[in-house]
Amino acid sequence: MLLIMLTTPVTVLCVLCSWEAIVEKLKEYYVSFLILETALIGALCALDLVLFYIFWELMLVPMYLLIGYGAVRGGSTRRSSFFSSPWWEAS
Repeated sequence: MLLIMLTTPVTVLCVLCSWEAIVEKLKEYYVSFLILETALIGALCALDLVLFYIFWELMLVPMYLLIGYGAVRGGSTRRSSFFSSPWWEAS
């Protein structure tokens, strides 16, 4: 319960910090963020291993999209993290 209570304010803080930095593809960015928060809370609330695994895998998709959004806007470090993230997420 404590981690859930910490996850929600941190997510709101992340949205507030990125409020002016994100200027294009707002809908996709915030939908990805909402799905990420839902999956985070689902993984923290899961009582069995199957649900935890489902929510854990659901977390990876919006995380990959959010890293990819930064790769489009950023430099070579973000691009390399965008293209290498499927390899460490699969392991």
